[in-house]
Amino acid sequence: MNKLFNNILVPVEFSKQTSQVISQAVMIANHFRCDLHLVYVEHNSMADAEKHLVQALTEGELADYEVEMMELKATFQSQLEDGLQLITAMRRGSREQRVTSYALQHAIDLIIVEKPRSILPMR
Repeated sequence: MNKLFNNILVPVEFSKQTSQVISQAVMIANHFRCDLHLVYVEHNSMADAEKHLVQALTEGELADYEVEMMELKATFQSQLEDGLQLITAMRRGSREQRVTSYALQHAIDLIIVEKPRSILPMR
């Protein structure tokens, strides 16, 4: 019998909501007995000339995100049931393209995203 889900993907943004979203994804992964993938995509939208000026800063920030990603893995791996994996990855480029590409390459069945930031003022 086929399972409903085998792989769940959470695109990580390192926002205030990230841990809450991953916690929900862990619950779903445990319920459906599937692996959980966390992917961070560094957005590259700068012109080539600007890229050279901030490359060192970007590499430093990316190293910080790698540390944060390892911390997320350490925190949430233990919450997954035995036999389930938490897989992390980091990519550069267009967030939409990289997430889509990763999902296709890893047979992702469900993508859980953080709630979009509101563009309207809160009352």
